[in-house]
Amino acid sequence: MIKINMEKKICLFINLPLTLYFQSPLHGSAFLIFPHALIIPPHTHHETARNDLGILKRKPSDLKRYLAWTADIKAQYGTITNYICQRRLGWHLPDPDTTTAATTGATTDSGAVFPFRNPIPFADPADYKILRNDWPYGVTPDINHLVVWLRTPVPVKPENGDVTDESRALIEDFVHRTFVARLAQEGNLKLSDPKENVLWFKNWTALQSVRSLEHMHVLVKGVPEHILQEWTGEPMRN
Repeated sequence: MIKINMEKKICLFINLPLTLYFQSPLHGSAFLIFPHALIIPPHTHHETARNDLGILKRKPSDLKRYLAWTADIKAQYGTITNYICQRRLGWHLPDPDTTTAATTGATTDSGAVFPFRNPIPFADPADYKILRNDWPYGVTPDINHLVVWLRTPVPVKPENGDVTDESRALIEDFVHRTFVARLAQEGNLKLSDPKENVLWFKNWTALQSVRSLEHMHVLVKGVPEHILQEWTGEPMRN
């Protein structure tokens, strides 16, 4: 099976012509151009050859507001993690004095370890929550950006922070049964291949804006509002 790196997968998913992915003759940097967004991945050939997810950035028009929002939230809650736990998830942060490496049994790229019902990621719905991203990346209007927040740690490879093969299989299974299968049931959508409307990724530690909470991202294309509300339990946003 031919493996396509994540940069190209994202280009294909959002219908971005791959011809817009080019090398700068001055700096050797790769650029991707979206409407109202300049998205810049890592600056070396070695890094762009990997499944590096740095190509996803927020729109410049949103970035200033995002930074102001971040400063305000930190002033109110101390950290973004505290805000997400208190206001978005309704989870209580664990006591660091009672949290040990033995709690997880695996290497993770998240600091906090929450009490969970099942040590296998995605096995128990009580151990995760799907929410809309407060500050989605700069994608086209037909794409919605969801975040799956987990109590259960997702094992990663210590050498690079990428998910293990076992973790990848668990994520793929979860994405299929939760998102792809649901779209397949929606006859009105008339999708020839529902899995083409779903793309997941899990940022490596260096790219995570919220490192102390285990999470992964899901982009869904052309999904009606009632299904988004079904997944997230959240009303439509303006």
